[in-house]
Amino acid sequence: MVQAYVLAALVSATGDTVFTIGLAWTAVHLLAPATAGLVLGIEMLPQALCTLLGGVIADRFDTPAG
Repeated sequence: MVQAYVLAALVSATGDTVFTIGLAWTAVHLLAPATAGLVLGIEMLPQALCTLLGGVIADRFDTPAG
């Protein structure tokens, strides 16, 4: 099960990276470089917000005693 989880996490991370590179490449070729930077910043915004909010939620609750 651990090997399947690691493989799935690797595939997911690879897909995220390929998407970001593809978005950057497309934005640079279709838009001005400054606008491409804005597109990439907007693309990263949901991940940043989820990370920040998830951290706040994780800090609010104790881990279950096991």
